[in-house]
Amino acid sequence: MSQENVEKVRAWVAKGVLGVTEAEFNESCDPAAELIALRSGTEGSYRGLAGFLRFQADTATTFEKFQPRYEEFHAVGDRVLFGGTIRVRGAGSGVEMDIPAWNVVDFRDGKISRWESFGSKADALKAVGLAE
Repeated sequence: MSQENVEKVRAWVAKGVLGVTEAEFNESCDPAAELIALRSGTEGSYRGLAGFLRFQADTATTFEKFQPRYEEFHAVGDRVLFGGTIRVRGAGSGVEMDIPAWNVVDFRDGKISRWESFGSKADALKAVGLAE
């Protein structure tokens, strides 16, 4: 099951955050799935389909470019740990930069139940009980 979960995450990542449709969310995610983005510390987490759609809208409004470049994917039990960078360009400012982004995705009954982003690999490893 763990490699299957990695492939599910890779498929989502390949579409990009703005490319995942409502139907794909409903097929792949638990209805109460929680997304904890890097900006959730100030904006709160996103829950369920309504939250995911709000995350997509917030991302489209905040960034002219939001291009994940994830190079590492690891199965950790039924969880998936993956990371790399996200190339962003701020809407309005035009400032472009790479943001380190590491993620831990939890699955329940074969569906994504939680997706949490971290600003460093060390923090993501700690979240899954591993030390770098």
